Amino acid sequence: MRNTKDEAAEVLQAEASSENGRAWEAGTAHGNDARSGTSEGKGPRDHVLAVERAVERLRALGVRMTPQRYAILNYLYTHHEHPTAEEIYQALASEYPSMSVATVYNNLKVFKEAGLIQELTFGDQASRYDANPEDHYHVVCVVCGKVEDLPYTPYFEVEDEAARRLGYQVLDHKLVIYGICPDCQRKGLVPSRRKRGEEDL
Repeated sequence: MRNTKDEAAEVLQAEASSENGRAWEAGTAHGNDARSGTSEGKGPRDHVLAVERAVERLRALGVRMTPQRYAILNYLYTHHEHPTAEEIYQALASEYPSMSVATVYNNLKVFKEAGLIQELTFGDQASRYDANPEDHYHVVCVVCGKVEDLPYTPYFEVEDEAARRLGYQVLDHKLVIYGICPDCQRKGLVPSRRKRGEEDL
């Protein structure tokens, strides 16, 4: 099984040999089934294409791809638990001993500025990062802290209704639903009083 370092090496080698990045695409195409951490309903090829598009976006903005940068990007696109910077660091540190938490934060900032990811903040918790930059809702478990996407189609209807009823020029809106996830329910876990107070539940 190929690891992230192998994939990153292919990216760097392809960039050196092909100005338009086609060699990079050819170099990774044969390893599509080697990626792990796929989410339900998403095949390995979906993640490969997403990472390819993200790399092309970064290159178009003049961002140089490094093995560590590629590893962080790949992790975000193959793990959909909305990880924190610390979680990303812990997952990649053994493979990249020279990587620091600061390296992760700096790269996440680059990805955010490139419009590739969202930074999610929930109260006093550490920021989480979502590789889906499109507008959508989130559901947060107040017991374990899990964050999940809520595919709710009428996202913009709420903004239209606010504008119609109150006359606002709506710029943006966010909706976060707090609850207890199925796993925590099965375990009989409940939120602590402190968590309830922090989340105003």
